[in-house]
Amino acid sequence: MGSVKDYFSSLTTGFISLVKGMTVTGKEFVTKKVTEEYPDNRNDAIVAERFRAVLTLKYDDSKHHKCIACGICQRNCPNGSIEIVKKVVATPDGKKRQKLDRYIYNLGSCTFCRLCVTTCPQDALEFSNDFEQAVFSREKLFKQLNYLPEPEEDILPNAEAQAKQKPAEDTAAAAAPKADAPAKAEPAAASSEVVTEVEQSMASLAKLQKADVAALPAPAAAKLKEKAEALQKKIDRLVESASAQDAAAIVARFPQLASKVKAAPEPKVEEANVAVTNVAEEVWKEMAKLQKLQKADINALPAPAAAKLKEKLDASNARVKELMANASPDELKAIVAQFPQLGSSEDNKN
Repeated sequence: MGSVKDYFSSLTTGFISLVKGMTVTGKEFVTKKVTEEYPDNRNDAIVAERFRAVLTLKYDDSKHHKCIACGICQRNCPNGSIEIVKKVVATPDGKKRQKLDRYIYNLGSCTFCRLCVTTCPQDALEFSNDFEQAVFSREKLFKQLNYLPEPEEDILPNAEAQAKQKPAEDTAAAAAPKADAPAKAEPAAASSEVVTEVEQSMASLAKLQKADVAALPAPAAAKLKEKAEALQKKIDRLVESASAQDAAAIVARFPQLASKVKAAPEPKVEEANVAVTNVAEEVWKEMAKLQKLQKADINALPAPAAAKLKEKLDASNARVKELMANASPDELKAIVAQFPQLGSSEDNKN
C-alpha cells in the first residue's frame, strides 16, 4: 500500500514540476526578444557608458590634454601595460619643464582594473566604450594615446626672454647704414594677413600629417582625416583668393601650392604699355577658363563627362578665336603680351 502511495506522490510531484517548467518556457515564448543583431546594428547599438573597452586621453576643445607625464599611472598599473615617454622642453621664459612625449598603452595586457584612471591626479584618463578593438596582429594592440599633434604654446616670452633670444645679427643690422633700411624693409612688408594665415594652416596640416593614422582607432583616424581635409580646403580657398603679391609670397614659401594660384593673374598694364580694353579682359577670362578645363584628365572621365568637357573646350576655343578676330591692333598687343601662344592669331590677322 505504501509503495502505491509513493508512486502517485512522485507522479504528482513530477507533473507539478513539468507544469512549472512549461510555464517559464511559455513566458519566454511570448517575451520580446533582446538579441543584438551585430554587426547589422553597429550604428545604433547601445553600449553602456561604464563599459571599459580601451584607455584614452581626455582632450578638450582646444586639442589639449591634461597629462603632465608624472608617471603615477605607469607605477600603479599591475600588468605594466602603460609606458610614459617624457621629454624636456624649454619655456619662452628660459626655464625647462617636463612634458609628455609619447603615452604608450598595451591593450593586450590590460586588465581594465581602472587603477590608472582612479590614481591620475590630473583626471587626464578615461575608459572609452568603443568595444571594436579586434586586430590581426599583437603589434597593433600597442596604442599611442597622445595621437593628436601638440598645439603651439599660448605663452608670449617676456622682455628679458626676447632680448636673450634675439640673434646677434639683429644688433649688427641696426648699426648698418640707413641706406640699407628700405631694402630690408621690403620683404617684411610683403607679408599680409592672408600669407600669415596660410603659414599657420600649413603648419597645422603638417602636424596632422605626421600622425600615424594606421595606429589610431577608427573613430580617431576618421576625425583626423576630416580635420586634414578641412585645413586643405581652407588653404586652397586662401591661395585662390589671394592677391598677386600675396600669391607670390605664398608660392615662394610653399612651392607645392603653385598649382592653386589663379591661372590668369591680373595683367600688368605698365609692362604691356597699352590700354586694357573690354575685349582684352574678356579674352583673359576665357583663357583662364580654358586653362582650368585643360587641367582635367579626359581619359580618366566617363564617356558622358568627357564629351561634355570637350564641348566646353571647343566653345572656349571658338570664343577666343572670335574675340581675337574682332580685336584692334592695340588690343592684340595687350592680349599677346599676356598670352604669347596667341601670337599666331595676330599674324594670321595681319
